Amino acid sequence: MPPVWQGVSHGQRTEVADTISMAFRDDMAETCFGAFSLIAATRVRSSASTDSLEAQPLVLLRSTAEMQRQLLVAFYEE
Repeated sequence: MPPVWQGVSHGQRTEVADTISMAFRDDMAETCFGAFSLIAATRVRSSASTDSLEAQPLVLLRSTAEMQRQLLVAFYEE
């Protein structure tokens, strides 16, 4: 079982996402931003364990597939 993600303290904001997952079907799209706890990841890695570490979901966005495509383009624009 992966370590429990502690996250930020209540009332504080998280401004970093380590993972972005995207999916779409027909015209409906979902974009999920997540974060790993660096401390938990270090513990799993240093213990030589085969446990996996899941990202803590931060935000789930639902949009049209076209809007998701525009988001991807915006990520890569200069």
